[in-house]
This record gives sequence, C-alpha cells and structure tokens, in this order.
Amino acid sequence: MGSLITEGGKGELIPTPNGNDSVSKLEGIETDMIALIKECELLKLKLIRRDETSKKDTNNLLLKFSEILDIFDRTFQYIESKKKEDVTSTETWIKLFESMRKHSWKIVKEVGINVIEAVGKKAEPGLHTIVETKKLEAVEDDTIIEEITKGYFWLDEVLRKAEVITVKN
Repeated sequence: MGSLITEGGKGELIPTPNGNDSVSKLEGIETDMIALIKECELLKLKLIRRDETSKKDTNNLLLKFSEILDIFDRTFQYIESKKKEDVTSTETWIKLFESMRKHSWKIVKEVGINVIEAVGKKAEPGLHTIVETKKLEAVEDDTIIEEITKGYFWLDEVLRKAEVITVKN
C-alpha cells in the first residue's frame, strides 16, 4: 500500500496505490489552483482600476460638455438682459454666437472629437451616409458636394457618420 493523503480537506486519510505519484499529482494541482486564484485576484484588481478610470474619463467628458451648457446659459442670460433694454444688434449676436462656436469646438477637440472631412471627398460607407444624390456631369460619381450633418471621429473611431449629398450621373 502507498502513502496516505487527505480527501477534500476533511482530514480523512485514504490509501493511495503509489504514494509518490498521487502526492505529486495533488501537489501539482494545488500549485495550479493557487496560481489560478492569484491570477483571478489580479484580474479583479485590473477590472476595478479600469472601471475607476472609465468613470473618471466619463466624468471629465461630462464636465467638458457642461462647459458648453454654461456658455449657452450665459448667452441666454445676456439675451434676457437685452430684452429688458429692448436693444438688439445683429452684429452683437453674431459675435456672441461665433464666440460660443469657437469655445465649443475648443472643448470638443480637447476630448478627442474631430470632424470627418466631407465636401470634395469621395463618399465612404464607414464615414458617410448618403442622403441624396444629384446629377453633375462635370463631377465624378460619389463625390460629396454638400454636407447636411457633420460627422465626427472620437479617438480615431467614428462617433457619427456625416450625412452628405453626392454626385450620381
């Protein structure tokens, strides 16, 4: 009869046919199990860190967009103050909205959003949605002649496709 080993951690000793082989196999399994448990714990920590990073990134993104909302709030406060004075100036409004647009684009670019180029380019299914076609003999088929809605990349991935009008002869 071989050596005795415990079964299921109950402290009961059972005989093994060849003590050394069985003990070696059990020790190998135990070592593998310990390694798997450690690996699982490391993966769990990585997931927790990734979740925390994701929450921070989302929070930063929302804060950036809240700046855009702030710009609109200030604009409409200004509008209200001018309503009371009954003064309107097209030039003032244009400058105000140009400033809003410039600041909004600055914020959007800071979070990694860029415009998909469209007009004058060939339409690409992954970047553009063709909403209409027009016949123009002097222009090649599938050339974008008008952009209806801008498309955007976010971190080199398509966030939204551009809606375009292309040539179809």
